[in-house]
Amino acid sequence: MSILPLFIKRLLLPVLALWLPVTFAQAQGRSIPRGDKAAPDSAAMVSAQPLPEGQKYRYPLVNRLEVAFDIASPVMELFNNYYGDYSLRATLNLHHRFMPQLVLGIGHCNEMSQDAYLRYKVSPSFFAKAGMGYNFKFNDVRPYDFYWVFARYGFSSFKADILDIVYNDGYWDTFISNGIENIRYNCHWLELGGGIHVQIVGKWGLGWEVWYKIFLAKGTNPYGSPYYVPGYGTTTSHIGFSFNVSYDIF
Repeated sequence: MSILPLFIKRLLLPVLALWLPVTFAQAQGRSIPRGDKAAPDSAAMVSAQPLPEGQKYRYPLVNRLEVAFDIASPVMELFNNYYGDYSLRATLNLHHRFMPQLVLGIGHCNEMSQDAYLRYKVSPSFFAKAGMGYNFKFNDVRPYDFYWVFARYGFSSFKADILDIVYNDGYWDTFISNGIENIRYNCHWLELGGGIHVQIVGKWGLGWEVWYKIFLAKGTNPYGSPYYVPGYGTTTSHIGFSFNVSYDIF
């Protein structure tokens, strides 16, 4: 199989499918009429007003609580059918500057190796991430549209099965199928990245996140390192991304 069609199938098409809604939403925002009859731009009016002397932040300490669901992984799973993560993120907005967050989710995998000699399976398993985001433009007049960076710690404890292992017995010159079940892994990793958040309508928003993944521990056992980790993805990858649909609780 050619590398390019496989890349288009597994990554490029899902990215395009998720990128188009954001592009359309931004285009819609730019299409607002500007003229004598247009409503005053409240953001521009506020931006002309400097903060009172001695006031450091434009927004209160507890500014907003947001929940977001990542739809990138489920969409990509439609193209590969092998593994996927389903996660919900809660982010507390403090002064529109500091953004502590907690991510909880479920991940699973059921993938056959390309040479069809074994199958790696992880039943739906829990993972969690916790970290802090930072918005550099924390006094910007747009409270819902921002760029941010973040650091997160991830953890998952799960069991994996290596099934349908095919090998030659070396004596009778016959092939035997075998399997190893309930291999326990405890994995820890770091994520360093950034993202974009835009308001769509009311309390609803969309956002991208891209991060670099660094393993702290993959767990040790006689069968080697895991192929897939819930919340991390395949252990051969170092880049993660998400496309989030978010809603502001308050």
